[in-house]
Amino acid sequence: MGARSEKMSRDATQRKARPDWPGLHAKLRVVYSVGSLPRMVAALDNFRDRKESICRRLGVICEADVSRISAGIKKTKILTG
Repeated sequence: MGARSEKMSRDATQRKARPDWPGLHAKLRVVYSVGSLPRMVAALDNFRDRKESICRRLGVICEADVSRISAGIKKTKILTG
């Protein structure tokens, strides 16, 4: 029984915390604002009551995803001038 209880406690610690949907939504809005993408800001504003659904639709479930999008915007801005 020792192995089973050890496995159960390990599984409990490996569970992911729930994402902070309002925080992710706000950070994503800032990234799009700074990146001069007003249409994306407007889309996020239209979904302000459903922050979780728009974040999931855009593939944002953690801060690393926001950083990935930010890096992509910066890369695009550098390439296009």
